Amino acid sequence: MLETRRLYISPLDPNLLSLVLSGPLRDLASNISYHTLLSFADKPYGYLDLPTNEAARLQKKLHGSILKGVKMKVEKARPEKAWAASESVEEGDNQKNERENKQRH
Repeated sequence: MLETRRLYISPLDPNLLSLVLSGPLRDLASNISYHTLLSFADKPYGYLDLPTNEAARLQKKLHGSILKGVKMKVEKARPEKAWAASESVEEGDNQKNERENKQRH
């Protein structure tokens, strides 16, 4: 089984996928997802998995290039665990702050 790397790509949506990934490369991509934030609806982004070598080539080729007037960002995706851990820390801090505020009043 090939070792893969998860990439973060912006902009990326279903209409741009064929521009970002050529035919053979598209066949190698897996676990493709598309996302938008309500506050930045005009800046779609996505994630996909590619074999490690292909991911490195794609990143080198596209990062910083211009696609439909927008500078592309192609980076190794952050691990999900890092996000979950930072959210837990923030929740813990918020709970601690709430307790401290209640104790003061």
